[in-house]
Formats: sequence, structure tokens, C-alpha cells
Amino acid sequence: LTFSKCDLKQPVCSRCARWPSQCKYATNFVIFTPPAGTRQSPESRAEASDPKVSSLVGGYTPSLPKCLPDCPSPYLQHPQLRFFMHHFATQTCDTLFPFAPPQFGDRLIRTAIYTPHLLYAALTASCSHHTRLVLDDPQRADLLKSRFTNLAITNLRKSLEESAGCPDLSSALTAMMLCTNDVCHGDRQLWKTHLHGARDILTVLLGDTTGVDETFTSYLVKWYSTLDIAAILSGRSDSSVSNGRYWPLTTIVKTLHLDTAYVDNICGYSIELWPFLARLGALIHKCESQIRLTTGVGKPGTTAPVDSRGDLETKAIEAGITALVYRPASEETHRLLGELKAEELRWTHAAFVYTALLHLHRRVLLLPKTHEKVRTDITNILNCIRQINSASSANILILWPIFSTGCDTDIPQERAFVKGRMMEMKVLGLGNFSRAHDVMVAYWDSGSSLHWNDFIAHNHFDIVLF
Repeated sequence: LTFSKCDLKQPVCSRCARWPSQCKYATNFVIFTPPAGTRQSPESRAEASDPKVSSLVGGYTPSLPKCLPDCPSPYLQHPQLRFFMHHFATQTCDTLFPFAPPQFGDRLIRTAIYTPHLLYAALTASCSHHTRLVLDDPQRADLLKSRFTNLAITNLRKSLEESAGCPDLSSALTAMMLCTNDVCHGDRQLWKTHLHGARDILTVLLGDTTGVDETFTSYLVKWYSTLDIAAILSGRSDSSVSNGRYWPLTTIVKTLHLDTAYVDNICGYSIELWPFLARLGALIHKCESQIRLTTGVGKPGTTAPVDSRGDLETKAIEAGITALVYRPASEETHRLLGELKAEELRWTHAAFVYTALLHLHRRVLLLPKTHEKVRTDITNILNCIRQINSASSANILILWPIFSTGCDTDIPQERAFVKGRMMEMKVLGLGNFSRAHDVMVAYWDSGSSLHWNDFIAHNHFDIVLF
């Protein structure tokens, strides 16, 4: 896997923002069993510990006095780098993955400390998160985030070139972290670029699992699929990378020994929902494209142009989703997270199921907000959300259900409840939460008769409900 050449030798975020098509992953995979030992060269270590890296944070003083203790990593000698890594380890990682198994976060942090490209991607996420939490100077923080991102991309480029077409898990981690950072920043084009790269790397890893940590690879597959499914259901037909086409679930389950009978700790719902959500997303965008060709805009209450074959598909998806309403948390989740969080996961899963039905009824069948099925969906979603404490980190997992419910109800009491829950989510310091809240309020204030996904498209909002 290599990067295609940019217009200059080193990536520059401002240039990539202006011409994002110039910055992309180009695939040229040759699958083979990698040699034993690390691919990290002494030269890479020397460059990453160069004093000029320390100058990046000169004059930037975080508001919190915490920092990591002395660390043997050559990349964390500067105290401010240690500070941001400490913040990532203690705050940002848990915010991004609130219910993930402890071994996932531990592996991510341990790998980042000794892998330059992943380290700088993690530092970008940490800096962004910290800035929103303590309301630091955004201009200085943006400059620092841009420099961290440049270093992450530069080191990832070098690592991929040195890997000779056989990327490792750390490369997939970096691509996923960069993608997640861009989701939080609201940059649709750049996060799609990184998600494409992550998909290609994971495809190689799944093609030859010799020597691959299957458990950790399964975490990355879930992370990727959660992001891409969130994209295809977030209102933009060009948001998804896979466009509803995933690695066959049976293959993934067999290859990575996944258990589909329980709510997944990373997704917040059972992975049995994957194929239904992907098919739902593809059907939604097919219907919306047909409607726009005939009427210009999808209008509530009109008849969806679904042929007999599409009608069968709709009924099959509805039946399949409905059958998955109840899924418990696993015994391991009960043991690792406790009874309360395990119970909350059951409700996050149910919220996703009912939200999928809401999208089917509103965006495929085009039922109005007042229709009995739509009202039942919204009531069920709100009941699930009420079972989750407003201060619980489980709310991080259900941005899509909360946003969808808020946009598809006109009842003041329900809107007030949703807005209150969204306001509590905003203080978590993730940009996608703040952006979703602001878009939802703008949709309300507009009084638009358009469905919210059309409103987003017309106003060129970029949100991913992850």
C-alpha cells in the first residue's frame, strides 16, 4: 500500500483541504507472510525524536497540569507531548470507545507510544478533544493539530512504503484514527480518504490471517464498519465508502471467530445488524435518487417509487430488523463492565433497531411524521434513551438514534428532551456531537418541510452520526 504522490513532497493540511483529491491512498498490494520482527527502522526512530518535533508545541501550555511519567519511548521526551498522550490515554480513548474491552485501549496506547504515525494521529485526537473540553485558544490548537496530522501522514507514508505491500495492524490503526479525527472535525472528503485506506489495509489483513492477532483485528473491523455504516445512514448518498457492500458477515464471523448473539462493545449494537443497516442504507439512497429524478426533492407523504422487487426487499429488511430487537450483553461484558453498563448496552442496541425502522419508514416508505408507525418508532427510541442515565458514557454510542428522533418529531416535549440530552453530549468534547446538535437546531428553526437528510444536502452540512 502506497500513497499516490501529492503536488508537493510533504503533506500540508491546508492544501489538502483545498484540493482533497490530491491526497489519497493508492493500493498496490502483494500478500505475503511478513518477516518476523518489527519493520521500524533506526532512521525512523531517529527522525521522530528529532528536536524539531519538540518545537511544535513551543509556547502551547495546556490548562491541565497532568502528564505521563518518564517514558522510555524516544517519541515522548517533550513534556507537552507526554501531556497530550496522557490525556489521550486517560480521557480521549475512553470517550471515543466508552464500552470497548480494556485490552483494546491498552493495545492502542501501547502501539502508539512506539509507532510514530499512530502516535501523532492519537496526539491530534487528544489535542482536539482537550481544546473543546477546556476551551483553549482554538487558533493555536488548530495549528498544533495540523502539524500533528502532517507528521502522522508523513510517517504513515514512509511506513507503508517500507512495508512492501504488506501493511500491519498499526497502519490500519493510524488510518482509522485519522478518519475518526476528520469525522470529529467535519471534513467529509478527508475522512473518506482515510476510511478507503483503512478498508484496503483490513482487506489485506483478512486475506491472510497468518500471524495476525484475530481479536484485535476484529476490533478494527468493528470500528471501520461502525464508521462506514454511520456514514451511509447520515444523510449523504456519497458518504459511504462501501456503499452497502461489506465483507460477507459469515466470512468475518468464521475468520475472526466473532460471536453475533450479543451486543458488541464497540458498535453499541449486535453485529447481526450490519447487513441489514448496509442494505437499508443502499435502499434509502436508491429510493431518494429515484424521487429526486421525478420530483426534485423527496416529499413526506408521497409514494415511494419502489417496484415489486424493492417492496419485497423492504419487507425483508423490516422483518429482519424487527427480529433483532432483543439482544443481551455477553457474560464477558457483564464481568468487565458490570451489570449497569451491560444493561445500558441492551438499550443502546434496541435504540439502533428502532432507529433503523424509523429510517425505513421515513426515508424509504416516506411516511409522514404523524403516521402511526413513525410515532411508534419514535416512542420506542425515546423509551430506550430514557433507560440510559443522562450522565452515562453510553450516550456516546447513540448519537444516530438521538439525532434521528429529534429531527423526526414535532412534539415540543420530545424535542426538549432530545435537546437536553444532546446538550449533555456536547460537553463530552467531541466535534461531531456539537455539529449534530447545531444542525438539528438549525433544522428546527428553519421550519422546513423537507426531510432532514434533504435539508442537510441543500445546506451543504457535513455530519457523520458516529
